[in-house]
Formats: sequence, structure tokens, C-alpha cells
Amino acid sequence: MILLVLSYLAFAVLGLRESLLGASWPLMAGDLHAALTDAGTVSLVMSLATILASLVSHRVLRRFGMQRTTGTALSVMGIALVGIACAPSLGWVVGWAALLGIGPGLAEPSINYHMAANHSAASMSGLHCSWGVGALASPLLIAQIHGMGSGGWRAGYRMIAVMQLCAAVLFFLASFFAKRTAAPALGMQQEESPPVGGMLSILRKRGAVWVAVSVVMCCALETTIALWGTSYLVQARGLSGDTAARWLSAFFVGITASRLACGLLAHSLKAYRLILCGIGVVMCGLVMLLLLRGQNGGLAAFILLGAGIAPIYPTILHQVPVYFGAENTQAAMSVISAITYSSITLLPFASGLLFARVSFEQMPLLLLGYALLLLLAVCRRSANSSNGQG
Repeated sequence: MILLVLSYLAFAVLGLRESLLGASWPLMAGDLHAALTDAGTVSLVMSLATILASLVSHRVLRRFGMQRTTGTALSVMGIALVGIACAPSLGWVVGWAALLGIGPGLAEPSINYHMAANHSAASMSGLHCSWGVGALASPLLIAQIHGMGSGGWRAGYRMIAVMQLCAAVLFFLASFFAKRTAAPALGMQQEESPPVGGMLSILRKRGAVWVAVSVVMCCALETTIALWGTSYLVQARGLSGDTAARWLSAFFVGITASRLACGLLAHSLKAYRLILCGIGVVMCGLVMLLLLRGQNGGLAAFILLGAGIAPIYPTILHQVPVYFGAENTQAAMSVISAITYSSITLLPFASGLLFARVSFEQMPLLLLGYALLLLLAVCRRSANSSNGQG
């Protein structure tokens, strides 16, 4: 139970830092004498570091266990945030950004593996709900940063660094007391089990391709709406910037509220049906977005889109032991995390190229295509499964 609470805390802290770079960069750029476009370089360096760390996370987890791996990852992130807060120039920020990217690449697969191996689907949904709570709280911190003037961003980074380091200390204490009591820590029996094959063998397993496609399409839906949703509302629907921002915030409220509700429904719905229900809600939201032009209908559509997307990714993660076998779960989580961060890095860039050539009015059709591919992948994975979806 203690480790479950700590996992929720860690994911909330991870969510807190999500919008920090983008929202604080206008202040950072002026203070560091950098261009506004340099934020893309910093973000890319962080993403590449996260992808690389994800690929080796299963080896680190197998060697050190969940508590020490997560504690170390949070410590690295805290140190990197302090480094960025003290950075005198852009070069230093880029260097610390590489270190900052390593943390999520180690922490998230470690915690996701522990939850999939030792807890229910409801707990997994609650875990990702806690991430959403952190992401929703982040704008409040950003507003405080802007109110502190040009140097206030440094205080904001230090504030989140303290939170990261405090969470790291709690994980190290959990590991220490687990050893002192001579009792196996939660999840350690699973974590120390030897793997059957490497990461290439994971990708060759039956149905692995469809799991990967499901993850990519889920990321495509969420990142496209998160990045381009406001632009679509302004360009295609004629909304003001303030109204469009409120609609987009409703999307994230839908994600957080739905993950909380799905934590209750997960006990009564099988994973396969829960994913299908999520896709169905997404389809309903897209139909509303295409057919209803009024503000109330559009706002409800964004809420439905968030609510439908919410249960899909956590449910896929919880089913990893079923898809790949308990002995391969560590390596599979590493592969899925790498695919996730690669999708988050590349898909916004690809969609940006697309919207540079076609009207933003086509975005609902693009999202519909993603949803149909997601439905196809989920159904094919179910058909290919020899163990069932659980």
C-alpha cells in the first residue's frame, strides 16, 4: 500500500513538470538571450534522452528494483531542474535537458511495470489519473511564475526540483525499510524474475505489432488534440484564443475525470471491452465535432474525446503481462515506453507538416482515421491472442 501511494505521488510530480518548459520558455528565452524557436531544440534533446533511457530501463529495474530505480530517476530529474534553474546560457540548459529526459525514461516504465505486475486495472487507471492531476496543477504554477517577472522561472524550476527530490527520498526510505524488515518489497519477486528473451524477441511475439500500433494511435489521438486543438478551434471554428484554450482544458479535464471513473469500472469490465468503450466514446466525440457547430456541442465533444482516450493507454499497459507473459513484462514495458516517447516526439512534427498543406478543418477526419486504425489494431490483437484479453 505504501509503495502504491508513492507511485501515485511520483506520477503526479512527473505530470507537474510537463508544461513547464513551454509555458516558461518566453521568460527563459529573454533571460538566456535565446530565440523562441530554441525551445524545440531543448524539447528534442529531452525526448531523445527519454527514449534511450526507456530502452535500457528494464535492465536497470532488474538490477536495482523498483524503489531504487524510481528514487534514482527522480533524483536525477531534481538535480537537472536545479541545474536548469542556475543555467547562465542556452548551452547549459540543453545539457541539463538531456539529464532531465533520462528521469522519466527510467521512472515511468519502472512504475508501470510494478503496477501491471502487482495491482489491479483500477490502480493502473488511478496512477495515470494522478499524472493528470499534476498536469492540471501545472498551469497554476506557471501563472505564479509569470507573476514573478523575468527571473521567476528559476524559482519555478527550483520549486518542482524540491518536489522531485522529496519524492526520491521517500522511495529510498521505502527501499531501506523494506531491507531492514527482511521482508520482500512489494513487486520485488516479480521484478527479480529472469527474462525469457531480449527486446527483439518481444517484438517478434504474436500480436506485438498490433500492440505497438495501438500505442502509436493512442498517442496520435492525444498529442494531435493537445498540440493542435487550439489552432483548430481558432482557424476552423472561429473561436477566440481564450475560448479555445478553455475548450482544450476541458479535454484534459475529461481525461482526468474519466481515468478516475474507469478506476471504478475496471472491476466490472474486461480490459478489451473497456478499450472498445473508450474508442466508442472517441467516435461519438468526433461525430459531435463534425456535425455540431455550436459552442456547447463543441465543448461537449472535447470532453468526450478526453473521456474516451483516457482509459485506453493505462489499460494497454495493465494488459502487458497478458500480452507478452509475466516473464517478459519488464522488457515489454521498456519497448512500449520507447514507442510512446518516439510517437510523442515525432507525431506532432508530422501532423504540423500535414496541417501546413491542408486546412485545419480536416483535423477531425485525421483523428477519425487514427481512431479507426486503433480499433483495427485492438481487434486484430484480440483475434491473434492465444491467452485472451483478461
